[in-house]
Amino acid sequence: MARPEGSLNKTTKATRETLQDALKGHIEAISSTLDQVQDPAERIRLITALLPFIAPKHKAIEIRDTAETFTISFKDPDSL
Repeated sequence: MARPEGSLNKTTKATRETLQDALKGHIEAISSTLDQVQDPAERIRLITALLPFIAPKHKAIEIRDTAETFTISFKDPDSL
């Protein structure tokens, strides 16, 4: 039986949970390190690099409206 569309496979889910647990134990150290970064653009880049490990990635949604129907397309953010 196939897994539902959009659900994570077991390996991905386990890997993500392991990474989240590892990061949770080091939040203060990560925060302290980020506080030492002087360049705001670099600080944002570092935070953005960490986000996929603690928050789920969402796909972009494209909505096209026509006179009779509308279409919602989901795009993989990595392909943008």
